Amino acid sequence: MDKSYRLRIRDLPEEEKPREKMRKHGPAVLRNYELMAVILGKGTRKEGVLELSQRIMSQYGNQAVFSEGDVEKLEKALGLSPVQACQVVAIFELGKR
Repeated sequence: MDKSYRLRIRDLPEEEKPREKMRKHGPAVLRNYELMAVILGKGTRKEGVLELSQRIMSQYGNQAVFSEGDVEKLEKALGLSPVQACQVVAIFELGKR
């Protein structure tokens, strides 16, 4: 079993947790990867949600990931679960409407 450290949201001080920051200061203060972490809600067995979100943004690009409409492409390119890929695509589609 991999015993390497994973950055977990519950280990962060309250003022650094993305949802708490959003509630207190609004969404504009969050970085894109923090917004992605709020959308995804949880990570994978290998990565915490913050690590996953940072990797998605660095590998796919800040703007490109939000404009991608192909769920399967996101799954394959980024190693997302079907649920996570659908969440990313759905939130962008909602924003367009």
